[in-house]
Amino acid sequence: MLADDIVKSLLNDAGGDPTVHTFIQDTINQRQAEAKKKNLAIRKAKLEQMKKKKDMSKFNAAQYQAKEEDGPKCVSCSDGYVNKPTEILGLYVYSKNMKFTEWTGLNVPCSSIAGHSTVTFNNYIHYTCHQAAAKVDYDKQQRIKEWEGAQIRNGHIKCNNLMPVQGGEVKAESF
Repeated sequence: MLADDIVKSLLNDAGGDPTVHTFIQDTINQRQAEAKKKNLAIRKAKLEQMKKKKDMSKFNAAQYQAKEEDGPKCVSCSDGYVNKPTEILGLYVYSKNMKFTEWTGLNVPCSSIAGHSTVTFNNYIHYTCHQAAAKVDYDKQQRIKEWEGAQIRNGHIKCNNLMPVQGGEVKAESF
């Protein structure tokens, strides 16, 4: 502050030496130009850094952007046949043996035949994800049986089997 006051006093002094006045004014202009140049260099460096970050984020987004699933998705990894086209997806189902009564017509006795009843809650899972989850459940200190863990992944709906769902690049022979 004191230095600023002295400089202002010398510049405003009408009876002062004109060479001193010119020297002070040139020094002030030179310092202002240097400060402006330094600030522009800092601004330019920050803009370049921001541009690099933006370019890297575009690169990373393009590189790691997963395709949106529009079909069934695995309850474990949330991928389907779009992102994992070679892995078989299955439906958690509950199947049981039953005797079905077959109606053959009027005045004819009904016959019973053996069959399977299967229901699902439409929860999909990759066979590999199911196997990995079953292994993790088994390795826990309190072991969880395979289908008890599957029941948890199936929204606490009872299940005892996986029914494969064809799709993606999985060949029909795999089923």
